Amino acid sequence: MASNFSSDDIVQLSKLIVQQIKPDLLNDISTKVQNLIDIEVKRQTAHLNDEKAKLKMENDQLRKDHGTQHLEIDEREQYGRRMCLNITNIPGDTGDPQTDRVEEKVLQIAATNVIKLIKAVIDRCHRVGRKKDGKQRKVIVKFTNSSARPRLYEARRNLKDGVFIQENATKFREELAYEARQLVRNKLLTKSWVAGCKVYGLLPDHSGNGEKRILIRDRATVISIRDGKPLAEHMK
Repeated sequence: MASNFSSDDIVQLSKLIVQQIKPDLLNDISTKVQNLIDIEVKRQTAHLNDEKAKLKMENDQLRKDHGTQHLEIDEREQYGRRMCLNITNIPGDTGDPQTDRVEEKVLQIAATNVIKLIKAVIDRCHRVGRKKDGKQRKVIVKFTNSSARPRLYEARRNLKDGVFIQENATKFREELAYEARQLVRNKLLTKSWVAGCKVYGLLPDHSGNGEKRILIRDRATVISIRDGKPLAEHMK
């Protein structure tokens, strides 16, 4: 049977069909492309999250290793100071070791407090830092044997004229002691003290189990106390 459609009719019909299916086709293509994009984004996001987690673990481990190494270095430095004491407010700081004669003054302090101390037990004795007008620089005394040092240290409570004796702690431990005193001022510790060049604190009793003594060995301990976080086992 002969067709009733002309060529123009077929062209118009084709255009009409295309117009009808074009939106659906474009929408279908757009949906499929978006799905592919979403899948790829999720894949790359998961990969980046894995890399981020890996880098965080590595960074945490590096921080831990650095902290451990720092504590080990500090421990060795403190061990090297075990025979030393700090004495403050010894008068007559002339700025010249020849005229100051701090070793003789240390021996005189010992004699005044009936402490048996002879020149032979002192390895080194000198002031620290630059001379400042009106101020007496701290004196460091290094002993030759382990019995002389505690004899002088144990007499520290009986000293007069503002002379004060302290253990020769590292700068790091002095900073920890200062931060511990700040925690006491902020009522986060009942008290703090230094013994054997180690910094200790007393946690307040908030649970009815009594106050708890802790060793403040690093800044992580200070931060945990300040932020109210649980203490690691080594801190207790």
